Amino acid sequence: MYKIKCTTRFDITATGTRRPFKTETRNTDQTHREHQIWQKQRNQQSNWETINQLISLRCLPEDITTPVANQDHTWSFEFTVPDLRSIGRDDDELCYLRADADQVPMIVGLDEDTDTDTLLRTQDALCNTWFELVPINKPKGIAQNG
Repeated sequence: MYKIKCTTRFDITATGTRRPFKTETRNTDQTHREHQIWQKQRNQQSNWETINQLISLRCLPEDITTPVANQDHTWSFEFTVPDLRSIGRDDDELCYLRADADQVPMIVGLDEDTDTDTLLRTQDALCNTWFELVPINKPKGIAQNG
């Protein structure tokens, strides 16, 4: 298994908001505020779903962690894959993953602190999304069968 960490400047908060917004028959300020909250949560969830779909184009990610907001105004999460050959080459283990994600539209204006492009950028000077291999810590004292 290989662990990969994704860090992005896009708000990918996993809100679980998927259903359509249900409005009451009367148009009140309360309903308007609730709709604004729902819209933000749906957009955050949409960004999270987009990242997951991109990763799933070439592999079936496992052990996907919930994204966390970091102090540097980025979001990150980790996942594992059984084999790197589907997402990269020997000379660049994550190149296909980065290529698939590059230039994909995202929703902005959520909880990002900086001016973020509206596209995922993984391969140029304006990079706003990074993928990296993370060492997997194996428990000590467990015999490994070879």
